[in-house]
Amino acid sequence: MATHNLLTDDYIRDYVESISDCKFISQENRKTKPTNKTTVKFITLQCKCGNVFEVWWKCFKGTHQKPTRQCRNCTNKQMSEKFLMNDEHYKAEKKRLNIEIEHIETCKGSHEAIKHKCPDCGGTFITTPNNVLRKASTKCRECANYSAARKRMKTKEEVEANLNDLGLKWIDGEYSNKLSKLTVLCSCNHSTFTRRYEYIIGGNDRCSQCANSISKPAYDIEQYLIRKGASFNKEMTFDDLRYIKKLRYDFFVDNRFLIEYHGE
Repeated sequence: MATHNLLTDDYIRDYVESISDCKFISQENRKTKPTNKTTVKFITLQCKCGNVFEVWWKCFKGTHQKPTRQCRNCTNKQMSEKFLMNDEHYKAEKKRLNIEIEHIETCKGSHEAIKHKCPDCGGTFITTPNNVLRKASTKCRECANYSAARKRMKTKEEVEANLNDLGLKWIDGEYSNKLSKLTVLCSCNHSTFTRRYEYIIGGNDRCSQCANSISKPAYDIEQYLIRKGASFNKEMTFDDLRYIKKLRYDFFVDNRFLIEYHGE
């Protein structure tokens, strides 16, 4: 037997009247469709406005969605008042939510865009009261973009650590964002190069001499072995290999195994 079939009138009445302004009238278990095998509990309530309405028990509880705890007329009236928000109501809602954004034009509805004063720069921006109350729009676009960029910007220590992880040494250049050009010493310790930080971190992390002498995949393997502290020899060959031109393996690691990369 379903659990909802065991609920008594007194239990439902106490629950309904403790969390809503409705009064419990009755309950009934029935199928929503004749073909359904299971029943659903419906409860009949009297709304605070006096209207009598019926609702699923689970919808009233709000188990899987926003709860339904008033009649349709009250819901529609509430939605209408929300969309037709006046200036005084808007001010009261901002105060209740501790939002200190000043609106310059008179509020004519929650979804009608009006001018607001940016709290950061003092300029004006246009958005709806609904966006402000949801805190989806709290400043002008320029200040919002600047704040987002500041959050993404790394500290000098983070930049230096990222470069060191690539085997590079930061020589010159000021970092302000990912477009900043930095001069770094290549991991070969022979040449320096200057590039945008985003390019270096994105994989363009070698001087031209290294780029021409070894493929990028082979270079990545080499850097991995260095980071792991492995000892290795490059371009190893052996006397007993076949063919006149003896094969050369990319890496001979710890005198134990060979690595040969095939690809572009």
